[in-house]
Amino acid sequence: MAFIYNVTERKNTIPNAKMPRVAVATSRMMGVVPLHQIAKSISVRSTVHRADVNAVLTVLPEVIMEYLSHGLSVRLGELGSFALRFRSKAAASAKDFTSDNVKKVHIRYTPSTLMLASMAEVPVRSFASLVAERKEQEEPTDPSGETGGKETGGSEIN
Repeated sequence: MAFIYNVTERKNTIPNAKMPRVAVATSRMMGVVPLHQIAKSISVRSTVHRADVNAVLTVLPEVIMEYLSHGLSVRLGELGSFALRFRSKAAASAKDFTSDNVKKVHIRYTPSTLMLASMAEVPVRSFASLVAERKEQEEPTDPSGETGGKETGGSEIN
């Protein structure tokens, strides 16, 4: 288990920078875990049936939005908290400010201290090193097309 990153070159946006381009890390997602898989993983670790976990997770966004729309922050224990944030256009004074000045409403997620501590323990690896490691692990094939090793009459399934 590791956090995977790609190295991407970008234009340096720092004014008067000595390097016109810089290399930065960008996160690399290796796939998507659907809701039903998360529900299954939770049910295996608890006494709650997968269908019940799925039902709770399905309604959770609606419940979170309900509380956020009442001006409340939502704290989900060791997962972290959710709160509303706004982007707005400045006005000359508070008297001139209206709801039309609000340009974007978004939800900010703040991980809990436990989640942050857990993240700190996960190693970070480049995607290139992961690909290279997987290539090294592949068993070499001889010119006849057969893999190395002695045939035993059966195949092992992992």
